[in-house]
Parts: sequence; structure tokens; C-alpha cells
Amino acid sequence: LPGTGYVPPDVYTYNRGTRKIPARLVRNGPLTDYMDQAIEFTINHKRLAIIKGVHSSRKSGGGSIDFLSRALACIGVPVLPKTKIGIDLGQSILFSFDGITSKGVDASKITKVVTSLNLKTIPSKQLENGDVHIAYEYLYAKKLLMARADSGWFTGDVAGKIGKWVNLGSAKVDVQVQNQTAISFEVSGRQPAPAFAYKAGQLLPENGALTFRVEVVKAGPAGESLPYIPNRDQPLNVVNVMGQRRKAIA
Repeated sequence: LPGTGYVPPDVYTYNRGTRKIPARLVRNGPLTDYMDQAIEFTINHKRLAIIKGVHSSRKSGGGSIDFLSRALACIGVPVLPKTKIGIDLGQSILFSFDGITSKGVDASKITKVVTSLNLKTIPSKQLENGDVHIAYEYLYAKKLLMARADSGWFTGDVAGKIGKWVNLGSAKVDVQVQNQTAISFEVSGRQPAPAFAYKAGQLLPENGALTFRVEVVKAGPAGESLPYIPNRDQPLNVVNVMGQRRKAIA
């Protein structure tokens, strides 16, 4: 969900998607919009550790470019064009996200207000189906660093071509290449870092009242309601508790 200005808590609803658009949670707006008497939530600010891992692809350059495109989306860069670009990033890439911060609201504070929410503008069927969620924490990243895992060199005009694409969008990102072996992308100056991930819980009617199920979300075309945990080796993927891997919705 790359973009700036996201502050929790927010209301999301599940969209099953189509053949071309994956199933996802769609942001409706701030939780306070659904409260007859809005309250001011205390926002917790935290700094998080670097997220790092290795991405491997069976493709030569194309798979790595696809991964780079998804990773850059996490810091607000538009999707790179899917064309033959004359750049080889190698089949295995070391990557890390740095400058990670979070803004969150304690789930206990959400639990206290769910019984008094006014959700008349949301179709009752969505509520009954468990499609309504509340995002209570966002993660923001300022920097992405990538290097070839085989210590080889990037081929082609990496700095020129990728730097040009990065600057096509509204994102203000500095691009630096170090000896053709590593490349970094950093949100410029005081530009706000975009939100790239969130934690959410599901609202579910039980015994005539709403309950807030922390870290239980609908995901995938079948709309399973399962708790999800990050896959440490590939932060852009998630693994559910049943051991099935799915792409993260971002």
C-alpha cells in the first residue's frame, strides 16, 4: 500500500478481487469516522530493526528486476516497466530495509471502542462475513539496500536507468551505486517515509456484539480467516500458521 499520510487506526474491508486484481484489504478511512463521539488515540512511535534477507530467482535478470520493483514499491517508487532493460542484477540478491519506524495504537484501546462503533454505512453482509478489519499499526521504511549475493557486479547502466525510473514518479528518492556491487535507495531529506505494511484485526459479530480479533485477517481469493506471521527470509511474503505461503498484500 505505498503512500504517505497513513496513521492508525483505519478501517479496511476485504475485497475478493478478480483474475487480474488480487484479493486484498481496501482502506475505507479513519476509525474515528465510524464513531459517534470521536476520541483521540494515543499513537505509539517505535524504531524497528533492519529487515534483511536473500531473494533468489531461477530467471537470469528478469526475476531480480521484478523483485526490485516490488521492493522499491515499499518506499513509494512506482512499478518499474516490464521490458528488456539491459541490466543484470544476478539471480540471487541480498537486500535490507533500513530506517524502519512504526506508528501504532494498542489493540486493547481498539477492543474498548468496537462495541460503540457506528458501522451503518458498511453493508451488513460484509460485517457478518468477517470482511471488516481495523489496521492498528503501520510500518514505514526510509531506505532499501541491494547487493549481489555472489559478490558479482551489476551489468549495464544501473545508476542511470534505474535512477531515471525512480525519478519518474512523485517519490523523492536518492539512488547511489557503490562500485557496481551494491545499490541503495533512500527517501530524500525530510520527505515522509511511505507506509509499506500494517497489522490488522478482524471485526466479527458474536452474541449480538462486535469482537476484535487481533492479527486475524482475511486473505487470498477464498477469504480464509487466519492469523499470519512474517516470513523472516522473505519479508515481502507471509506464511500462515498452517504453513502455506502466500504473497503479502501491500
